[in-house]
Amino acid sequence: MIERRFDVQGLRGLAVISIVLFNFFPSLFPYGFLGVDVFFTISGFLTAKSLEFCSFSLYSLARFYLNRARRIVLLILLTILSCAVASAFLRSHDEITKPALLSSFFIMNLLTRTTREEDYYEFLSKADGLFTHLWSLSVEVQFYIIAPALLLIYKPNNKNRWRSFALLTAVSIASLVHNLSASLQNTFASTPARLWQFLMGAMAFHAHLVFSGKMHVSKREPTATGIIILYEFSLLSTMATVCFGDSELNFRLWTTYSVAFMIANVNFKFLHIPSLQTIGEASYCLYLISWPIACVLARFSLIWNFIGMALSVVLAVIMHRYFEKWCTRLPQKDSLMLIGGMYAVTLTAIGTSAYFGRA
Repeated sequence: MIERRFDVQGLRGLAVISIVLFNFFPSLFPYGFLGVDVFFTISGFLTAKSLEFCSFSLYSLARFYLNRARRIVLLILLTILSCAVASAFLRSHDEITKPALLSSFFIMNLLTRTTREEDYYEFLSKADGLFTHLWSLSVEVQFYIIAPALLLIYKPNNKNRWRSFALLTAVSIASLVHNLSASLQNTFASTPARLWQFLMGAMAFHAHLVFSGKMHVSKREPTATGIIILYEFSLLSTMATVCFGDSELNFRLWTTYSVAFMIANVNFKFLHIPSLQTIGEASYCLYLISWPIACVLARFSLIWNFIGMALSVVLAVIMHRYFEKWCTRLPQKDSLMLIGGMYAVTLTAIGTSAYFGRA
């Protein structure tokens, strides 16, 4: 039976709360966007956890991808469709056609670029596109595509444990060095530059197996594997802090490391708070809908931001209970048919919007 991690759900809740606060009040919560870094680390952890029980076979891979498609694709298409319809009354057609199309196929990160002068906060606080936030989901889905090759082929066991950890560490370090050395313009929404965060989460899962006794190691190294996995990144983060003076990068480094450490140890009961669990369960829905609502209400007075934030939470909980849960329970055949139908409707709506935009 797969262990349910209430602490991870609580971290999801904290992450999406910080993102929502940033969306509606960027000047008051300038580092709220770090919730995205938390999500990336958690995604790596949960992906490694799900692949732990998979074999490298066509059936296992198909099941892995379908499970993610049921949860991710249907909700994002519903969001894109809703925004496309709403934009017909609020914005010009030209503003949404390209980003909506790119978001539908999870390559929105190719369109998301900062200028050389902008930092992370400046770009996001000034962005007003209804689909800007979907760059992170594009990065996440692109990671899911390559995850089995990284985490299944080299899944650690008693025989190949050190070789597997060495490979994942090497890939993570290469990604981290690229993230730190290249310009923000090129790494902001780049999957290779973000890969180290996902792999940090995956390695935290392996460390958790060691700490909890679920991965057997020799008496000479009872917790050595887990300690090396976690603290090698602590060393890297410390070195990066010294070598790179960018406070934003330092925050991202230490956020990722802290989350990985927490989910590897499972000793943080404050994350089990019921309200955090509720928000954590609806975190994906809340992430999807809070940004478009914040964009629409940005031109109005401050009170509308509070109303929009409350509305986002209510809509997210409803969407989670009556659509997201339903989607995840669908049989495989019905899921594929619904995904195909949603794509047909969404692309038709985008095409119609583009047609009237040229008219």
